[in-house]
Amino acid sequence: MRDNLPISTSGNTRQCRQCKDIPSMVKGLTTVVESQQTEIRLLKEENETLTRLILEQKNKLDGISDNHECTTMAQSASKKDIVDEDVGIIKNNRRPTLLLGDSMVKDINERGLQDTKVKCLPGAKISDARQQLQDAKVEEFDALILHIGTNNCMSQEKLQEGIKDYKKLVADVKSRAPNTELFLSTVCNREDKTQNNNRVDLLNKEIRVIAEKENCELIENNNSREDKDTTLLTGKGLHLSKSGTRKLLQNMNSKRQIIRPKKQIGNHGNEHPSHPSENRRATRENQRHTRLNRPTHSRGSSGTGRRCHFCGEQNHVKNNCKHGKPIHCFSCNGTGHKAHMGLCKM
Repeated sequence: MRDNLPISTSGNTRQCRQCKDIPSMVKGLTTVVESQQTEIRLLKEENETLTRLILEQKNKLDGISDNHECTTMAQSASKKDIVDEDVGIIKNNRRPTLLLGDSMVKDINERGLQDTKVKCLPGAKISDARQQLQDAKVEEFDALILHIGTNNCMSQEKLQEGIKDYKKLVADVKSRAPNTELFLSTVCNREDKTQNNNRVDLLNKEIRVIAEKENCELIENNNSREDKDTTLLTGKGLHLSKSGTRKLLQNMNSKRQIIRPKKQIGNHGNEHPSHPSENRRATRENQRHTRLNRPTHSRGSSGTGRRCHFCGEQNHVKNNCKHGKPIHCFSCNGTGHKAHMGLCKM
């Protein structure tokens, strides 16, 4: 085979014809690779362009969606009055009310209030309430009710610090939330120690001065001493009882409506709380009344064909049967009837 191949004898190197064609073949392949690389580069540029266009279209769609959502929220917000059919009143879309206080407000249940958030700080002094309000978004509330200061009346030093903190607290709220209506609730009387109660009077006097100076609504609460009503406080004379908490809520509600209204029943003007538990309780009472007044077959009443399963008579049912269990017939020894009734099975 090697003898048949054409051999080139030019120079010192001997090459066949196929080897001589290798450089031209490499050159052709190089041209093909370069053209393929050019096409890949063009495809990458086109891909980048398409990706940029897709992002632009996505941003436009997101903007359209946000505008639609804002329009929907604006339309819903424009409906200021919402008719509550269960309560029978027209609710205003006002922002909620924040009730901030010490342990005197611990027994207030938000479920009985209307658009009111209760924040209780047990054992807190006025400085603690100020710190709490600094971390809260007071401007989101339509009104703020402050009932704080009981724990500052433990000593004269705490009282003086509390008065300074109270002024700073009111100033902070006024500067941060000028559109939030501020209500200052006076401290309730204490009956644990006479000195503490005297400090309560001093603090309430300062609260009245601050309310008048800062143009705030004042809620008067310390009426237990004048009324000689000891039922407003618990046995230790410090915290409010249930009636005292109710009186406190009534005083606040006289300045700012926070108690959930009651609804009317029928045309008789009867009222009861609109809470679902009260409705369920009334329903159970009605069912019990209906069950108790339901006519039942008693002994001695005329029967309607229904027989007692114990003795077979028609003037009562087995629950009222004097025998208390199925009787035996003397004639057929069967149960549930007597011989003279003719119910024996032969």
